[in-house]
Amino acid sequence: MVNKHFYRICNNPSLWTRSLFVVNSTDSPSPRVCHSAVVYKDKMYIFGGHNPESGSNYIADVKNELFEYNFETNNWRKIDGPNFPLRTEHTSIIYEEKMYVFGGYSGLGEYRIDVVVCHLERGFQ
Repeated sequence: MVNKHFYRICNNPSLWTRSLFVVNSTDSPSPRVCHSAVVYKDKMYIFGGHNPESGSNYIADVKNELFEYNFETNNWRKIDGPNFPLRTEHTSIIYEEKMYVFGGYSGLGEYRIDVVVCHLERGFQ
């Protein structure tokens, strides 16, 4: 019974609509994997990640960049900060108007289990 009910829910086409956004912005992030993305109010924030070397799984070019995407204006903005940590393969959440980044790989040969706090208007601490 549970599986039949779940099957009907999963086959509801209204749940699986595809949306395509065309973004015209010069400040958009470069292609990357293992980044984190969170939504806060009318904006999405993308942090970190890396560009794997072509044809391999080797972690290269670890990012310490924070980008903001505004859903209303359809524009990207890179948020500059002097102390953004290098981070890939991490997790981020929003809690009480702050972005918390947990764990991940620094790209410097170390896996981190720390928590880094980002006040979205003031940068990381």
